[in-house]
Amino acid sequence: MPEVILSLTHDSLIELLHGLTDNDLQYLANRLADKFQPHAQETYTIAELSEKLKLSRDTITDRIHKGEFGDVIRDGRRYRVTAAGLQQYIDQHSGQTYHKQEPPQPQYRRKHVNPGRI
Repeated sequence: MPEVILSLTHDSLIELLHGLTDNDLQYLANRLADKFQPHAQETYTIAELSEKLKLSRDTITDRIHKGEFGDVIRDGRRYRVTAAGLQQYIDQHSGQTYHKQEPPQPQYRRKHVNPGRI
């Protein structure tokens, strides 16, 4: 959609806003809300991580204790993992180095062959 640039004075802007219907105002409010809402969550609970990563709660807790999620926020007895910590974990546990690779084929020495009579 091409961008439209309008040059309005204060009075003409007020006049334009008074002429908008409720539907127009609701549309503008929704568009502005989408622009200002954060798209990613800031922190995650163990239950949210368990669901997101398809791991058990105990596994998530163990990996938090091992430091695989980086710095976590301790909220009383609960842990909250930051978005940066989650990204660190995903980076650490994905990619070619993490997934199983084909084992290298063993290098066999050639068998000794009897050259025959000398």
